[in-house]
Amino acid sequence: MNIVRSDDGELLKQVDAETLDYALLSGEDLQGASLAGASLIGADLHCADLTRAALNGADLSFADLTQAVLVSADLAGATMRTAEMSLADLQDANLRHADLNGADLFGANLTGADLSGAELQGSDLASAVIVETRLENARYDTRTRWPEGFDPRLPGALPTDDED
Repeated sequence: MNIVRSDDGELLKQVDAETLDYALLSGEDLQGASLAGASLIGADLHCADLTRAALNGADLSFADLTQAVLVSADLAGATMRTAEMSLADLQDANLRHADLNGADLFGANLTGADLSGAELQGSDLASAVIVETRLENARYDTRTRWPEGFDPRLPGALPTDDED
């Protein structure tokens, strides 16, 4: 049995499972959830509201976060390899040092988000809204897709040495 609580201890969701890996949480209201360090591999969180959620250090690899609301969420150091995040709202989210290798962020709203030091190799950020987004020392490669006309070097992103 897993219990998801907000940072003030309020019960948000009870999941009848030993782990949150592959949990079905689509459309759930998980605002302010305290999931720091949690394993949510392959979890279905599409259209979930994770506003102000603490997901720092969480493993969201292969998770479906399509159209999820992650406004002001803390995803620092989270692993989100190949996560599906199309059209997700990540305004003002903390993604510092997050592993987003191969993540699909097509059309995601990254306004005011902090991706400093993030790993973006092979990520799809085409059509993403990148306004006042911090990208200092974020790493990308030739497979990383950016919005048309966007130069990731201007905000300080760094190409990796192993570009193919």
